Amino acid sequence: MGLDYHFHLQHFNGDIWTTPTELDDPTDRVMHGELTWFDDKDVTVHRLFVRDDSLFPLHRTLPPDFVITELYRTTNRSPDMSDADVLEHIQNCFDDHYFGWIGFEDLATNLWSETHLLVQKKVPARLAWAFGDGSHKFPRDSLLTLGLPERDVDELANTSNYAYDKQFSPTGYSIVDRPINRVFGDGPNDEALVTWKLTIAEFIGDWRMNALQNARKVATDDRLRIICTFS
Repeated sequence: MGLDYHFHLQHFNGDIWTTPTELDDPTDRVMHGELTWFDDKDVTVHRLFVRDDSLFPLHRTLPPDFVITELYRTTNRSPDMSDADVLEHIQNCFDDHYFGWIGFEDLATNLWSETHLLVQKKVPARLAWAFGDGSHKFPRDSLLTLGLPERDVDELANTSNYAYDKQFSPTGYSIVDRPINRVFGDGPNDEALVTWKLTIAEFIGDWRMNALQNARKVATDDRLRIICTFS
């Protein structure tokens, strides 16, 4: 079983930072308020949040006014556990899995649909010309014309679909500063480094972007924050 980054939403209700009612799952006896999650080798979580040089690096300290029992409110409890034992268990769980936090004001998600990135990826050399000088949007129609199956085209475009970062795999995706103009060899098995333009919203993917947009309906950005755990 792989490890994942779990993003939990908290909002300030006027008294404390707590889990929004909409995300409070009564059947979950341990964790509350999960907004979205990422596979540990997903390029999007590393390039947006996890790495020190990411676009929106998580604060590794505890957030202000953090109350641990608002995230871990209950746990599986054996009959011989005292209240103190339960609290100690909850604290140990949090200490083992806490990764960082970030406020919604720092994310500025309202700009993600108009802010562009350049993504780099290796593709078969015969497909490289479709990406032109590397500064354009993903060439879906051109790749289909070249005979690439629609499923393969969609998987290539979907950077949020278990996409390995280049730090984990030489064929993975990466974010770069400059476009690449079709650098490849002549052999039939050669690969080419190509780039294409996409927005941050496209980079993170629709279902995660929708989760972030829905979170902003709970409260204003200055009253929202994400708590990240890793397990």
